[in-house]
Amino acid sequence: MTVAEPAELVFVPLGGAGEIGMNLNLYGYGPPDRHRWLMVDLGVKFGAGAAPGVDVILPDPTFIAERRDALEGILLTHAHEDHLGAVPYLWQRLGVPVYGTAFTLAVLERKLAEVRLDGAVPLIEVPQGGRATIGPFDLELVKSGRWWIIYSGVRALRSSHRDRFGPRIRGRAPL
Repeated sequence: MTVAEPAELVFVPLGGAGEIGMNLNLYGYGPPDRHRWLMVDLGVKFGAGAAPGVDVILPDPTFIAERRDALEGILLTHAHEDHLGAVPYLWQRLGVPVYGTAFTLAVLERKLAEVRLDGAVPLIEVPQGGRATIGPFDLELVKSGRWWIIYSGVRALRSSHRDRFGPRIRGRAPL
């Protein structure tokens, strides 16, 4: 009889947690040394005069780019620049499918065409209120006011990601 390795769900905010702009959040699931990763959003932050001559600030994806083979995909919560604006500039470092609603992907397609990546990025539509499985993550998009809540059933865990202010762990219950 083999004993199953313990798996964990981890949250790694690489940008945008607790602020507006530059959203890049990661969820990892699996044994501590073999997480499979899901990225939620990949946005920009506007310079707003904080640094003269800087119009747009990108998040630093080095952590996940170094683990690119374990990254399952990018899920975009909606079509605001602070949630998808960095995709055209950073996607080649990641090279994974991008998931989102029809409207979000339509906006992204235009941005990708501006940098000649139209047709190069695998785009997978998740219908509003729909479900998707991305690696070990079983997701359900639930509309809550202005933002989507992403419920993720990962084995016996249930968590939710509100695209504002990071995740909320919902407890240990099957989805």
